[in-house]
Amino acid sequence: MLSKNAELYYDRVMFRRIKSQEVFDSQIGKLYFPFEDKVMAPIIRTHGIWESDEVNWLKENVKPGFTCLNVGANVGYFTVWMSRLTGATGKVIAVEPNPELIPLLKKNISNNQFKNVRILKAAAGKETTTTNLYLNSTNFGDSRVWDPRKTNGGGDYLSSGFTSKLETTKVKVLALDEFIDECIDIVLLDTQGWDHQVLRGMKNILRRFHPLILTEFVPAWIEDLDESPQDVLSEFQSWGYKIGSSDFLLSDFPTADEISAKIKMSDKFYTNLILS
Repeated sequence: MLSKNAELYYDRVMFRRIKSQEVFDSQIGKLYFPFEDKVMAPIIRTHGIWESDEVNWLKENVKPGFTCLNVGANVGYFTVWMSRLTGATGKVIAVEPNPELIPLLKKNISNNQFKNVRILKAAAGKETTTTNLYLNSTNFGDSRVWDPRKTNGGGDYLSSGFTSKLETTKVKVLALDEFIDECIDIVLLDTQGWDHQVLRGMKNILRRFHPLILTEFVPAWIEDLDESPQDVLSEFQSWGYKIGSSDFLLSDFPTADEISAKIKMSDKFYTNLILS
């Protein structure tokens, strides 16, 4: 049974009805989420905000007139924040591959009457191609462009909200260097272990404009993708970036072992790195 405020959307790509629910954020106001969402919507209902540390980071760093990039935009929670903070003279580019979420992303933008947001309906990666997007049935921010059955951090794929018979849909993958010409000031990345691949596809943007970056770093998932977390950190540093964390203090040139130890002490399996 749908709640009184639930609405139905029809997505032509997925050929399925998208049930939605209204949630009220204490600062943003009304937002729309998938009706089956068991992660973001309940937390916002309980606490009035989602990931306050990231919100505070945006408030501290996003200025009027900035151009911001939000990769893994989901239904647009951080996109909305960026749009508000950049104002009428700023711009936001929201990148989201899940066709189930695009109608809700558009709804949340239009509901707040924002005119400065451009949506790229695709995943981002090292090169432009197509791939499978693995759809999470309860945590819509955890859909992935890599097989979740490989997960070795944060619980197995079934406990994370995926079904035993995995649902997938074909999506475009964009190397953002090929599609973005603007000067980018701020980048917010959350692509479920894929963030380093996204950054590899926008190295020209990084070299030209040196944007400030907040990116999720999950050492166990990087290893699941048959890569070395230390090599990923060294690659970030080779682009001229200093590595910090929004969760704890790090040395000037942190190693993967240092970051992993700090993550374990924080009782999480990831951290948000600040690349500056």
